Amino acid sequence: MIYLVRHGQTNWNKEGRIQGVVDIPLNTIGIKQAMDKRRLFENHHFTNIYTSPLSRAKQTAEIISSKAKVDNFEISDDLIEYNFGERDGLTFEEDARRFQRDMAKGEKPDYGEEDEKHFIERLSRILVKAAQQEGNVMIVSHGAVLSTLIDMLLPPEQQGQNFLSNSSVCAIDNRWNDEGNLVLTFQGANLSEDELDKLLTEND
Repeated sequence: MIYLVRHGQTNWNKEGRIQGVVDIPLNTIGIKQAMDKRRLFENHHFTNIYTSPLSRAKQTAEIISSKAKVDNFEISDDLIEYNFGERDGLTFEEDARRFQRDMAKGEKPDYGEEDEKHFIERLSRILVKAAQQEGNVMIVSHGAVLSTLIDMLLPPEQQGQNFLSNSSVCAIDNRWNDEGNLVLTFQGANLSEDELDKLLTEND
């Protein structure tokens, strides 16, 4: 089973700002959120934990894993948040107003964002790597990264419907079928404590 965990809250989350690749640390609420998740994962075994190098994700992963049984802890640049370019630091309202203003000029806005093809390629790389591992695996990353990973497994009509709150947990079932093919199945977003406990118990 692959568990996807979004980092805890930061001050920019609280202010409704786009963070992107800006390295914003957890605030006190975010640290508490990670500690609450640590309790749920305590004593469960993970063959691999992969985390973004940005401090808000890395700190979340370190806190959560501190009482779990972890064979390998790896920092992966493939899990860094999407680079929003000049949009980083703007509130969502400021970003929307700027976009509408620029569109009104009849020009396609270019804010220096990460190439979408490159973004999908690096996410595909880490997903394949995680999916091929045996046992439980955890990926700790960011909203755009995790939402895109989920959308990659869903049909078009179901994509873009999973908003992930801070410190939320999602799950992907990874198993080989009788034909020797690796099958990935999305198990749900923003899992409740009971849902998460059931999955952990069944797959430990």
